[in-house]
This record gives sequence, structure tokens and C-alpha cells, in this order.
Amino acid sequence: MPVKKDPEITTSSLPKSDPELLKTENERLLTVLHSLEDLITRQTSLRFAFLRGAIYGVGTIIGATVLIALLGGALAATINSLAEIPFVGQFINDRATGYLNIVPAEI
Repeated sequence: MPVKKDPEITTSSLPKSDPELLKTENERLLTVLHSLEDLITRQTSLRFAFLRGAIYGVGTIIGATVLIALLGGALAATINSLAEIPFVGQFINDRATGYLNIVPAEI
């Protein structure tokens, strides 16, 4: 998209300074403008959006897996430590065998 020039702003309206300084400043501004155009083009492309979504999805799955594993491990450790308490342990063992239909092994 071509940039429209504002008729009121010209190089003659700028303060009188070194023409070489104006040239380098214009080159710097053009470089920044081109880099911004490249960045906008890349970020609005379908490929970039797909890759960003795929990486976000994989990260979410990995994070959820780690979180569930940590919570499950903490829950298992808590239940295991509660099972060692005399009255609570018997209650937990009775509930576990009732819910899971486990027949306790006779030793």
C-alpha cells in the first residue's frame, strides 16, 4: 500500500540541518519501515498462525500432563501415608476395596 505524502510536511519545512544527517535518518526510517512490514506480513500469515497454535497446543498438553502427574503423585502419597494410621487406614482400605471391588488377599 503506497504511503500518501502530506503536502504540509516537506523537507523544506524541517529545520535547516546537515543534508547528510537527513539522508541517514531517512535511510534508518526506511529500514525500520521495511522490517515492520516484514514482521506484519509474517505474523499475519496462515503458516505462522498454524505453527503458533500447534506449539501452544503441545505446550498445553505437556503442561496438563505434568500437572496431573504431580497432583496424582501427591494424592497417592497422601493416601498411602493416611493408610498407615490405625483407624483411618482401616477405613481407607475398606472404602478402596468397596469402590474397586477388590478382594483382600489372605496371607
